[in-house]
Amino acid sequence: MQEVTEKDFDGIVESGVAVMHFYAPWCKPCKEVAVDVKALEREFDHVDFGKINVDKQPGLASRFAVVEIPAVLIFKEGDEIERLDGIVPLPVLRNEIASRITRHASDEVLLGENRYQ
Repeated sequence: MQEVTEKDFDGIVESGVAVMHFYAPWCKPCKEVAVDVKALEREFDHVDFGKINVDKQPGLASRFAVVEIPAVLIFKEGDEIERLDGIVPLPVLRNEIASRITRHASDEVLLGENRYQ
């Protein structure tokens, strides 16, 4: 999973669905969530995944009002559409991402641009 900085963040989340894991290296719960997020990255190959170290990227943490870590934020076309704070079970993470992809794909079908076929 790529480390995301303020410099490249907008370019990553601006199109499609993206999942960003806000963490800190000293945070034990963050390490637990990271294992699940990495597994989901392998499952959802058409979703952009990234991790954001809140100690190194305080501007991004502030921009999205991340006050609790771990935090997993889901973006669609650059807009935050879901936030999961704390330790979230893998099935919950999977379902949230899958439902956002389904909604995103449905929106594009209505526009005649389904890139998930």
